[in-house]
Amino acid sequence: MNMEKKKYYSYKTFYPKEIVGTYTSVYGEVFTDLELLSDAELEELGFYPIELPEGLYKILNNEGKYPPPEYWTHSYDWYRPTMEFIVKERTLEEVQNIIDYPLFWEDFSETNAYYRIREASMNSLPVNTVATELISLFMEARNNNIKVNKIQNCLDIIFANVQFTAEELQEIQEIFVGTGMNHRYTINLPNAS
Repeated sequence: MNMEKKKYYSYKTFYPKEIVGTYTSVYGEVFTDLELLSDAELEELGFYPIELPEGLYKILNNEGKYPPPEYWTHSYDWYRPTMEFIVKERTLEEVQNIIDYPLFWEDFSETNAYYRIREASMNSLPVNTVATELISLFMEARNNNIKVNKIQNCLDIIFANVQFTAEELQEIQEIFVGTGMNHRYTINLPNAS
């Protein structure tokens, strides 16, 4: 199935958008039925076709729950004077600053692995203590109070003391990578039960 690639247009040098339905410019101009016009007709109105960098195209058209890898590795800044994107490779520090802690915790707390940790915490005071601390650390991280070493330490203790199934470990890994956690933290995945 070969789907046609979406087209993006810059109106009078503004950030490119896909033209669908009604378009309202920053000047309050309203355009309708633009998708019926040719590129030449669109240019007469001030809409210029823009070729998006492949990584940005993937980000804007991502249908998965988590962003594609390009989201974590590159930034895409629109440069109006030349109507082009400046693509920059993100530094590790920049990537670490966009880790999605709230989404990680939201998704992780709905996994079977999380329920396994809760179950283990009922039978083990050390696991209970660390699990409680980890919850608190993620609540603080949601408010941009990130204690990297403490989070890593809690993760290390939990993965050393809780036995997960292969499916649970896969679930954890997917969320870990999807939210960018893998760019700052490591999880030592033991053999699954």
